[in-house]
Amino acid sequence: MCIRDSCYPGQEIIARVKFRGTVKRRMQRLQLGLHATLMPGDQIVDNREKKSVGHVLYAAPTNSSKTEMLAVLGIDAQDFILENQPESPLTLECLPYNFDS
Repeated sequence: MCIRDSCYPGQEIIARVKFRGTVKRRMQRLQLGLHATLMPGDQIVDNREKKSVGHVLYAAPTNSSKTEMLAVLGIDAQDFILENQPESPLTLECLPYNFDS
């Protein structure tokens, strides 16, 4: 492991994956069907169980009356909504890069 303040960017994350063995969360691009003011840390919950499956990192309105966001989601999350906007569906959008696993 690296010593605090002497790591290369991403080194700690790679070490955690190597020693713990799995990736459980991933950054995803999402879209909300309306303009909304979202804050970093707003919770994303499972639509049925209402338990947290992720949180918003960054959100911005688009020109087409929607809100796009980057969020950290559990890799097995499928049917999810914003905790403070339960009536508005979230859709998963493609990221501008690919990953193998």
